[in-house]
Amino acid sequence: MSRSFFALLIIPILLFNSLSAQSFFNTEGLGELTAGNITVSPCALSFHNPGAHIRLNKTILGISLSGIGVIGRERNMTRAIGNVRPEAFYGAIPLPSRTRIIFNIDESFNQDFNIWTESLSDTTPRYHIQSRGGIYSLNAGVAQSFLDHFCIGIQFQQQIGGSRENWHFHIGSAAISTDTIEIAYSASSARIGATIQFNPIIFAVTYEPPKTITARRVRHIHGITGDSIRTYKLQLSHTLHLGTAINFLPQTQLNLGIDLYPWSDTKIDGFNAGYQNGVNGRVGIDHLLPSNHPLRLAYSRGRWYCPVKTTGGTIQEDALTIGTSFPILHFGAIDLTGRIVSRKGNTPSGVLKETIGQLIITLVYQETWGKRTRRWGY
Repeated sequence: MSRSFFALLIIPILLFNSLSAQSFFNTEGLGELTAGNITVSPCALSFHNPGAHIRLNKTILGISLSGIGVIGRERNMTRAIGNVRPEAFYGAIPLPSRTRIIFNIDESFNQDFNIWTESLSDTTPRYHIQSRGGIYSLNAGVAQSFLDHFCIGIQFQQQIGGSRENWHFHIGSAAISTDTIEIAYSASSARIGATIQFNPIIFAVTYEPPKTITARRVRHIHGITGDSIRTYKLQLSHTLHLGTAINFLPQTQLNLGIDLYPWSDTKIDGFNAGYQNGVNGRVGIDHLLPSNHPLRLAYSRGRWYCPVKTTGGTIQEDALTIGTSFPILHFGAIDLTGRIVSRKGNTPSGVLKETIGQLIITLVYQETWGKRTRRWGY
């Protein structure tokens, strides 16, 4: 287990020293929901479900690296941003009596953006806003499998993170002032999941109860000695993920999933936050090719929980995902996943559209040795 222990020490360090994906829509709310979006399978059928490991006889570790590029268009203006970063880390260790220890680190909300506001007047200030940050979830728990057909698990979550926004005000070609807003987040919660498998059907569910996020906001104003400090609490409703898989043809599996975020009643210090009920649906196919490489294809469509604040309109997202994996002898496998995403929302200046390309490389490690049995005579 020396390599497993080494990975447990190094991978979280890499994850928390990374940048995050970017979106021009991330200026509202808590940012972009990212957990569960990197897999081809529905969230309830992925490692985000604590009860996903019905059959597990070896330790498994995985880390995902993501490269992403975003092109945004509004009227005749176009901008492009992008980066490369670690995406997620997860693991599961089998114990006697069909018990599993499960853990993972994922980014629940992404708060990176880099936007400009334009003006036709030389005397009207323009804004350039840059933000880095996100809310990360540290998850650890246990799962119990029964009769190779049912598994239930629970993870305890500690959510931490923050964002730093730099607001630059311009008149002409000169920056006249800069404000900095720093927000630190913290919350404690849980995640419960279960999976039932009776061939040819698998059904899975993941539930996250309501939680309260504490935020501490500090605003540094250029040229002013005093800072503005505010602490507030954001009360989120529950989250529900449902998924099913059907082996309807030899070597072929149909996946269906839906993610529900009923957050229209979200409150900030007792006042409505202005969020919408978010929903995301996904359909996909896994097919094992004659070369023994799986081919995974999925399409998803969803509505963000966060509206366009200035118009109250919705942000619509469509995504096409394709992936495969290649075995690595005496180690595990490497998974390759590509995503093309289209987002759009109505703004006062017109329709803002994003086209996103993402390549995700996941390195999966599995134990290559079995449990030794002592016998008489040798």
